[in-house]
Amino acid sequence: MKLLIALAVIGVLIVGYQYSKPASPEPAPAQPAPATVANHSDPSVDLVRAGSLPGFASMTVGKAFGDKFQNARWNSFQTPNGVSIVDFSGTIRSGVLSVAGLTIDGLNPIILRSNCITSLGLGAKMSVEARSVQTFEDAASESGVKHYAPTAASKQQQPEKELSDASEAKIQACMESLPIPVKFQFIVSADRKTFELAYIDAMPFGKTPPDRVLAFIYH
Repeated sequence: MKLLIALAVIGVLIVGYQYSKPASPEPAPAQPAPATVANHSDPSVDLVRAGSLPGFASMTVGKAFGDKFQNARWNSFQTPNGVSIVDFSGTIRSGVLSVAGLTIDGLNPIILRSNCITSLGLGAKMSVEARSVQTFEDAASESGVKHYAPTAASKQQQPEKELSDASEAKIQACMESLPIPVKFQFIVSADRKTFELAYIDAMPFGKTPPDRVLAFIYH
């Protein structure tokens, strides 16, 4: 009898083990192979970027323009007459152009200044300073004194003048750092072996001769 009870207990344990045994893990699904992206080059753009311009053979067009300008973009298109045009666009800081002695056509400095004042949040502050200065000048005018020694009141104005100088410095720094868009276009020959510079956007360079613009780029 004891032997039968022991066998029954073992049988129950075996059955329980079979039901509680963890299932075999299913094989992980196969990961798809990474997609291969084809690098479609533009023959016209490649020709211009790898080439050089007359008088500036020391550096390729692509490197010179890429080093001088930010946000560089190259593309090409065809005119209705089938002429291939390579277009370059980018930006350059206003201060860089000013240091080089290049003028900026089409950009109103008053508008640039106003935009910087707004972006820096100095509009309200400058209005207060302007009213303070106007009040001070009106008081001097009413007294009939054009040149007068500093008084306690004028000394109180000095901190506001210093604030005005600080604001002006911020505005000038903002104007010098503004990104100015630039644009150039090159004509590619029909046999796609040569090219020439055909267009320089006048806005950032004014009436500067092309040779001087290129000298600036390659400097």
